[in-house]
Amino acid sequence: EVMQSELYGPLGHAKYAEYVDDILNSGRHLLALIDDVLDMSKIEAGRMELEIGPVDIERILREGLRFLEPQTRERDISLTASFASLPAAWGDTRATKQIFINLLSNAVKFTQEGGSVSVTAQADLDAITVLIADTGVGIAKERIAKLGEPFEMVEDHLSKSKRGSGLGLALSKSLTEL
Repeated sequence: EVMQSELYGPLGHAKYAEYVDDILNSGRHLLALIDDVLDMSKIEAGRMELEIGPVDIERILREGLRFLEPQTRERDISLTASFASLPAAWGDTRATKQIFINLLSNAVKFTQEGGSVSVTAQADLDAITVLIADTGVGIAKERIAKLGEPFEMVEDHLSKSKRGSGLGLALSKSLTEL
């Protein structure tokens, strides 16, 4: 990050800036994978502690959408949201945010350039329902049941180029159950 910001002066050749970006992106990706593995390990060991309290679902959804906006803009993916005046839910804010970001990230990751991702949320007397829909590649019916398992990934010609650990959906499922 220090080199990318050129805090101590210019890097010189433009190729160095490209290398710094690659190194920084790889480091962030690796850190995210390590965090997912550690969280999954904590859950499986029964050591994940939640801080239960009011959760502002609307704020979390807006933060998740802002987080993914650069990726959607870069790939010309339309990102729409429809929710307003959602009541607070009862749960763990960090876990809820992680679940939504994992689901939103998958929707964006597997949507082709020019596609769309939409987020809709509504409340009734008993629950808040959040629907994340995309125009992505889809999942074969026989593969859906396995997607909640750690390290399980859909392997087809359209998804082989996508980076991931196969932990995002498993972690989201485990956090939801927790």
